[in-house]
Amino acid sequence: MKGRILTIGNSYIEMHMQTARLPIANQTVVEDDYELRPGGKGGNAAVAIARMGLESVFCTCVGQDNDGNRLRNFYNFNSINTTSVYVDPAHPTGLSVYLYEKQYDSRRRIIYPGANKSFSMSQIEAALATYPDAIFMTLEIPFPLAIAITTLAKSHSIPVFLDASPAQLGVQLGQLENIEIFFASKQEVYVHTGVNPTSLENCLKACITLGQTVKAKYYVLRLGESGFFVYDGKFHNVLGPYNLDNTPSPTFVDVESAVVSSEYLITQDIRRACLVGSAASKMAKEKHDVKIPTREQLREFCTENEYDIRIARV
Repeated sequence: MKGRILTIGNSYIEMHMQTARLPIANQTVVEDDYELRPGGKGGNAAVAIARMGLESVFCTCVGQDNDGNRLRNFYNFNSINTTSVYVDPAHPTGLSVYLYEKQYDSRRRIIYPGANKSFSMSQIEAALATYPDAIFMTLEIPFPLAIAITTLAKSHSIPVFLDASPAQLGVQLGQLENIEIFFASKQEVYVHTGVNPTSLENCLKACITLGQTVKAKYYVLRLGESGFFVYDGKFHNVLGPYNLDNTPSPTFVDVESAVVSSEYLITQDIRRACLVGSAASKMAKEKHDVKIPTREQLREFCTENEYDIRIARV
């Protein structure tokens, strides 16, 4: 089984900038280190799914401009089905600006949603004509739309892989339906449960609290340097890592859950899927030129490092 995943989410042109220090008011700081690249949680996930060898369908909105053309060409180059990438002539393509201040090791992000604000339920309903085996999405899209998507998915018996990123106060997670895997980072766990997952006991407590709010088959906590904490309502397990630090790149934070979801859809083995995700995290940290690996690159990396992980062939 190869599998087809429909990713629903935002797409941006991302500007990554580094500066020794931020300018104070009315001051100019001159730097020469910046990069423009495709991004957005939805876009990064769709690319990850395609590079893991699955059929990747992406539903998003871009502007009728050069940046929108650049994103569509990038998705096509990565073998993503772009029939559900909609062009909005009224708004520019979204822009996301990451600013890293070296002096204080701090990161800031500014988002201009642009065409991403044009998402509509009719577009998502049309995207279901691709007959996906699963839906992947994050909470970067408006929460009422996320609720409607999960309700629609339930009516079509389509499982949903949900990454609860970014953390949002006040959302009613219990209104989400048909969740196969609920992913959350440490910050998102704390926001939604009030529990800081710094120990196995607290991780289990957080998952039990989540289970009383949002129903899912699996709860997967992304713990950075500690790997993954997986809970299925009865049993829990800690999987990975491979000596990771706790400073993943912004891009890989977006796609880590997509890698796990891809492997899980093929194997239906959550343990194996999380081990693959952990190895992918390690690879992204060590190989700076490979932030979103292909399945073959990941298989070679595991072989080189003698990781005992069977990565499915598709």
